[in-house]
Amino acid sequence: HTSRSVATGSVDSTCRIWDTETGSTLHTLDEHSGPISTLQFQPRGDLLITSSFDQTAKLWDRRTGDCVAPLRGHRDDLSGAYFSADGKTIVTASHDGTARIWDVRQTIAMHVLRGHTSAIVSANISNNGKFVATGSSDKTAGIWSVETGNLLFTCEGHKDEVSKVVFAPQSNRLLTASDDATCFIWDVESGAKMEILQGH
Repeated sequence: HTSRSVATGSVDSTCRIWDTETGSTLHTLDEHSGPISTLQFQPRGDLLITSSFDQTAKLWDRRTGDCVAPLRGHRDDLSGAYFSADGKTIVTASHDGTARIWDVRQTIAMHVLRGHTSAIVSANISNNGKFVATGSSDKTAGIWSVETGNLLFTCEGHKDEVSKVVFAPQSNRLLTASDDATCFIWDVESGAKMEILQGH
């Protein structure tokens, strides 16, 4: 959300931008043809990114509600689309087993991340903008280079889907959460498993 607006997405394929002071709808974004899986305002910018089960992500101008650009190329439902901290890069994650790194200004895919053997259900960009993490139903997470698109490390050890990947604020650690009721903490620079959090 921003100081005066918040966005919501729905299984009815639409997103709405709301005025938080009046509760009224400012814009209805209705160009997707499938349920909305994620949405996020651009940090320090005027864009909104949405991802959908229609196999696309879309960039919107939050001030006007206009679609600025569709991000196409995935061949299955999108599980998410996420901005980098500086708002200049996007990562999209898909059930087609790939993630894509996009340049916001050119709205083109700089890299297609291939390496998982099943759906990617979570993705994240480190605060320093150097790394992308992906979590997959193949029970692994991947740490990738934003600059080259290369897979740096495969994080193995979970016994079920890796449903969430989150970088530490300093970008030196990665937390993976799994449907096996455990979380692992990984060193981003070496790919080494540092801690196992269990008890749920």
